[in-house]
Amino acid sequence: MEIFNFLNCWIECVHFVLICYIYVLLLKKIAVSTVSEIKILLNALDFSSQLSAEAHH
Repeated sequence: MEIFNFLNCWIECVHFVLICYIYVLLLKKIAVSTVSEIKILLNALDFSSQLSAEAHH
């Protein structure tokens, strides 16, 4: 019975670690995609402001 309890505990620990790992990966993906989208938006804003500045000259 002791071995069974130990295995059960170990499986729960591994399950928990896996869930944490998956969450971290998802958060990383979301963060990376958000950062790249923000960069694209900033580039687009910069580009449009350059265009409007050239149009005013």
